[in-house]
Amino acid sequence: MRGACAIVATSAKVGVFAPRVTMDVRVLETTIRDGGYEVSHQFTEEDVALVVSTLEAAGVGLIEIGYGMGVGSHTFASVTRPKERAVISDQAHMRTARATARRAKLGVLYACGEVFCPVEYLDEVAAAGMDFVRLAYMPGDLTPANMRYVERARELGLTVSINCMQSYIVPPVELGRLAAMTEKAGAAWWYVVDSAGGMQPAEVRDYIRAIRDATGMAVGLHAHNNLGLALANSLAALEEGATLLDCTLNGLGRATGNPSTEQLILALQARGHETGIDVEPIARLAQMYRVLFEGKGNSPMHFVSGASMLHSRNVPAVTAQARQRGLSLADYMVRVGREAREEACLDKFEFPAAVFERAAEGCKRAGAGEPAEPLVRTIAGRLAAQRDGGAAKLCESLVVRSARHHVPSVLHLVPGEVFPFDGALPWQSASLVGATVAWSGAIDLAADRRPSYLLVDSALAGRSDLPACRQRAFTCAWDDLWSDAIRAVVAAASAVGMRPWLPGFDDARLRRIADRLAAAGLDPAPERGAAERAIAVATSDELARWIGQVRAGDAVILVDRGAQARAAADAIRAAGAQALMPPVAAVIAARVHELIALTAQLAPLLAGPDGGAPWVGPLVAPGSSQAVVDVGLSAIIEDGPHEPGDLAAQVAAARARTLVDGTGSP
Repeated sequence: MRGACAIVATSAKVGVFAPRVTMDVRVLETTIRDGGYEVSHQFTEEDVALVVSTLEAAGVGLIEIGYGMGVGSHTFASVTRPKERAVISDQAHMRTARATARRAKLGVLYACGEVFCPVEYLDEVAAAGMDFVRLAYMPGDLTPANMRYVERARELGLTVSINCMQSYIVPPVELGRLAAMTEKAGAAWWYVVDSAGGMQPAEVRDYIRAIRDATGMAVGLHAHNNLGLALANSLAALEEGATLLDCTLNGLGRATGNPSTEQLILALQARGHETGIDVEPIARLAQMYRVLFEGKGNSPMHFVSGASMLHSRNVPAVTAQARQRGLSLADYMVRVGREAREEACLDKFEFPAAVFERAAEGCKRAGAGEPAEPLVRTIAGRLAAQRDGGAAKLCESLVVRSARHHVPSVLHLVPGEVFPFDGALPWQSASLVGATVAWSGAIDLAADRRPSYLLVDSALAGRSDLPACRQRAFTCAWDDLWSDAIRAVVAAASAVGMRPWLPGFDDARLRRIADRLAAAGLDPAPERGAAERAIAVATSDELARWIGQVRAGDAVILVDRGAQARAAADAIRAAGAQALMPPVAAVIAARVHELIALTAQLAPLLAGPDGGAPWVGPLVAPGSSQAVVDVGLSAIIEDGPHEPGDLAAQVAAARARTLVDGTGSP
């Protein structure tokens, strides 16, 4: 029962994009809903209003809002998954979006099930003024008895979409049969959902074709990008007759995300589709929120889970099994996916033990029983050899890294130890590579092995035995940088309501840090107090004395590292808090960026009589640099034995709102 679809010849300029369809194509923008997964559902009412208003003004006609797993589920998740607790309720999402939108159609996802989305809750969705509802079913849950959700939604005047999660676990013909049943119950749209992000364009075509052959419904695709095919799959669906395509700003979404709204619209326009959407304000909005998305979706394990057709919810259990058995995670994950498909349990939240056993046996038969630690040990050994080889060896490594990434290099020399970084701290930003090294004497560098810039601790400035650099030398106190790193995290946490707390005032380092925090208006208390959430700055060796005061939701910045810090981090996590490392590398990079920019402007005034590059001291007060303050998410997720968790998401959302407040609506 295919709908009418006119096919026209493609011009030579369009090339591979043939055939072109003249049917209407609608994009459904789901940043607030699916994108919410990657910020731990910390979008606020202000975020909802900004995103909805901008998308509507740009011409987007369908916008999905609400909590990632569906309306009603945020209360369930707040108990079972405290780090996924939404910052606002479903009602706030719907109320804010409805008050904002004038023309765009608004909708929510509804995970059909009595646990947290009983059928009666649909009445609240309709009362809130939603236009459509996307009923999320697993294929096995699409039964005549479960059509009561479809029927009730239609009675309430809602346009009903069926989002068939993990559509690929049943054959296309079976999916077509299920779609026909839902159409009879009143559904108007049917979505093929590539939950694992592992479908290929040819598969997508088969499933879209099956739905169109069996029904007269509008067909859509909800793609994920685990194998980098989200946009390609969306375009394949379009060519097969799909008229609804999901997307998110910057492609933000669960795991590796969804098709990028900006890219999808441009791709449609390149094919000659008149979408009626102005991509420029959307691109500006995406840029404003980009700080939320940096580093998201880049885990190789997400790629492997896509190839394995494993949903992201199953990845933690598979990872734990691989580690417990001492197996290569990538190989084991692929085999678990294969066994789960044969066992017909890909849709289950927990796999049978037999699936894990057979996958492990397959790994051992194939000789894939060893994990990748030898490679990790080799890399660690090389880094240790570079440290042991002294600054000259590190400079050689810096020059190689600089050439490889096509960016300048920075050698940062400090007196004594690089506390707490075991003598050397390699670091990298978007446009610099560098290393902070404990000064141990003269360094003789060949001209082609000299760093681009030299950053020297104030205590070493003026020494005659310092190495030469190719461009310019700066001075800056290491203690200032280290304190700035801690201050950046405390300031970020304070911005989301966490009270600074500094146990261990008898430690000289902590007293210096306390003075710097107080000077910045972040005066830390010696006791936790009754604050709802607190952020502490502390050393591992005193942990036992105050760990009892730590509460769930707190954060602790550890000012040391190594085995002792790892043990401390475990104890902190056991208390329900987060263990953080100061983002000193990000602060160093930010300070060097600032000094380079500043001296570029002042170079004509600062140059010596011979026109040579001058030494530049701390021309700005420590900590006053906006670049240092704005270290973004790195202030929370700098390397350390922790996961970013919900604090990172809250800080990211606050940071994005600061950008919005500072620049106005797009």
